[in-house]
Amino acid sequence: MLSRLGQATAIIGVTLLAVHYRIDGPALEEVADAWAGASGAERERPLDRADLVLLMTGRGFPLYLSLLLGLPFPLFGLAVVFSKTYPLWVGWLGAVAGAAQFIVGTAVTKESPETVCHR
Repeated sequence: MLSRLGQATAIIGVTLLAVHYRIDGPALEEVADAWAGASGAERERPLDRADLVLLMTGRGFPLYLSLLLGLPFPLFGLAVVFSKTYPLWVGWLGAVAGAAQFIVGTAVTKESPETVCHR
């Protein structure tokens, strides 16, 4: 059961990462091209658009870190601990390391938008 939950969270994390990069990459490339083609005061508008893109996508990356790199490892680690097939320390190592990553990713997600996007 724990291993299936770990697998599900890893799949959700990979899906979120794919969506994040599908939005983030092309949008910022378009904004950079617009900024490079503008001059003088016209360069301010693409910067505002870049701030908006970064603000919208900035929250997704820590969530991906939590779901892909954090939550599956404690679940897989506990599955290893309860399986008794592998040494206990391997399972506990995965569980503790994954829990730490999940906590860090969750803490970063709670940062204010001003710290995610600024000039």
